[in-house]
Amino acid sequence: MAINLEILDASQSQLTQNEQVKNMIDKGCDVVCVNLVDRTEPTTITDLAENKFL
Repeated sequence: MAINLEILDASQSQLTQNEQVKNMIDKGCDVVCVNLVDRTEPTTITDLAENKFL
């Protein structure tokens, strides 16, 4: 079994991070770990995950 690891840097931009997470979900990644740029507003990223996996 192969494990591929992809590390991305949003450069302190929540908009960039949102797009990166969306792209990873669209690519079919099984696991996405996120250190939120703006920890007070996780709604966009959690909505992306919920819409894809629920």
